[in-house]
Amino acid sequence: MGKVAYKFNYWPLILVAGILLFAIYMIAHAFFRIEYPTTRDYLKGGLLLMACVFILIVIFPVVYKSIIGVPALVLTPEHLINNARGRVFDWHDIAQVKPRGTFFIIVLKDPAKYFSNRFIRKLYLLSTLLPFNEYGISLNLLLGNNKEILNQVKAYHEKFGCQVTGTSLDR
Repeated sequence: MGKVAYKFNYWPLILVAGILLFAIYMIAHAFFRIEYPTTRDYLKGGLLLMACVFILIVIFPVVYKSIIGVPALVLTPEHLINNARGRVFDWHDIAQVKPRGTFFIIVLKDPAKYFSNRFIRKLYLLSTLLPFNEYGISLNLLLGNNKEILNQVKAYHEKFGCQVTGTSLDR
């Protein structure tokens, strides 16, 4: 088995980014028309600022990567590379990959190797119990058939000695 790469499904990303930008535009338009701002208006401005930061940190890097052609998920004999979140995991460090809905949750054998901060490590362990998390892979972000992607990941796990839990996508 060689290198397998799955590209981003960029249409949902562009749609979400467009909707968020429109919402920010509407909030900014309403905020800047106010002549005498009150505390409530400053709260709206703070929410606008947080929305902008969220879009800049989370949404736009993924949209940018999808437009320039960076693969979202790369499976190699040595690593599982999640370019959507910028994470690279060695196969021998992955204990399980749990398919949950349209996500793969990655469970690490030793989270301390990837997360030196104890709080972040505890947050990661808690997030492995959720149906989605930052360290998982969203199949909605990938171009292709979800079942084919699931079978490919299962094949890599079987070949490289990792345990796969679950047999199908629960939709």
